[in-house]
Order: sequence, then structure tokens, then C-alpha cells
Amino acid sequence: MELPEALASICFDFDWDNRKVWSLATPAELWPMRSLAWHLDLPFWSTRPPEPLFDLCPRVVLDTPALHPYHDARIDRAETQYPLEVMWSADRPVILDGLHRLARLHRLGAKTVQVRHHSRDLIPLIRR
Repeated sequence: MELPEALASICFDFDWDNRKVWSLATPAELWPMRSLAWHLDLPFWSTRPPEPLFDLCPRVVLDTPALHPYHDARIDRAETQYPLEVMWSADRPVILDGLHRLARLHRLGAKTVQVRHHSRDLIPLIRR
């Protein structure tokens, strides 16, 4: 499936293994929610999971949760004690892992989020 233009311009050009990302020693730091909230307005999710349709923005789920029970439940179950995993791509920080956590934190009104900002030098260590 081809990515929508809004995602193609920011998505990574490699596949990663979340377990490898989690095992990195990168320390967590606090970032303002506004620095990552733009993720909520891009179609990262699918209206028919697990099909990778890239046709649903997290903000739509936050605004109309009853219409999207799968993602709404994932947001409710998101474990916010874990930091978001972020790496720079296309001149901005892009979430590798933690979009449902970001949505939950946004729903809860968080002003800051814990982030582990990984250097692109670590790509060989997290490739799938």
C-alpha cells in the first residue's frame, strides 16, 4: 500500500523492531505536548485494523471515540508510564513508538510528555 503524501514526506526509510528500540539506553526527557501533537492530525491509523489503510487520524478518534472502538480502546489501555520513542525525520521529531500513548496523554490534558529522543546513528541497532 502506498502511503498518503502527508506521511510519505515524514516516514522513515527503514523498518525497525520496537523491542530493539526499547532496549536502547537513551535517557528520557520531558518535552512540551505541542512539540508532538501534530502527529494527531495525520492518518497513521486504519479504519479497518489490522489493514494498513492509513486513513484515520488519531484526533478523529479522540473527537469521535464511539465511531472507532478499536483505537479508542487502545488509547484507553495505553500505558503512559513509558516514554514515547522518537527519532528525527524530515526536519521534525517523528514517533517510532507511542502514538496511542500520545493520544491518551492528550486526552488526559497533559502539557508535557516523556520522550526518548534517539539519534539516527542508532538506526543499525534497531533495524528489523
